[in-house]
This record gives sequence, C-alpha cells and structure tokens, in this order.
Amino acid sequence: MDGISLLLVEDNVLNQKLIFLTLSKYGFKIDVANNGKEALDKLKVKSYECELRVKLSIQ
Repeated sequence: MDGISLLLVEDNVLNQKLIFLTLSKYGFKIDVANNGKEALDKLKVKSYECELRVKLSIQ
C-alpha cells in the first residue's frame, strides 16, 4: 500500500489521529478533512486513489 493517497473525512479529532497514525504505518499518504465541505474542497484540487469510509461507535 506504499504511497497510496487517500482522503479521510472524520469530524472527531481523536478518531482522526487514531486512523491517521494506524494507516500511516502502512505507507498511506493521508489528507484529513474535518467535514463534508472540507472534503469537497480538497477533492476539487486533488484526486485520491482510495476512498475510506469509517464509522466508529463507542458507547
């Protein structure tokens, strides 16, 4: 997975850090968007090789 770029869209900062650190260990190049608007703005200027949808539920 070396060098594959992906856009992570997550509004929870702790989740962002956890996912970013985990996937970075495998060589992914990760951009983070805090919400849908930021994601759309990033997609206007860059294309990504991978889409990652994560739903974390902690109760």
